[in-house]
Amino acid sequence: MKPEEYWARRMDQLNEAMLSRGEDYIRTQREEYERALAKSVRRPNAGMRGWLKTTTSAWRPPVNCSTKTN
Repeated sequence: MKPEEYWARRMDQLNEAMLSRGEDYIRTQREEYERALAKSVRRPNAGMRGWLKTTTSAWRPPVNCSTKTN
């Protein structure tokens, strides 16, 4: 086998391996998206309630907050 043929075949093998790895990644991302979508459809307000809990619990108004001056 000539070196040119070897490297051409080797590059084809590498390209196929990278392509299959990319397809596996896309498949995994699609499955995770479908799971997240199904979860958000089942519980549409759960995410908003969780967000509100974290944002409102950290903020408290000042105790003696008055706009009047003596």
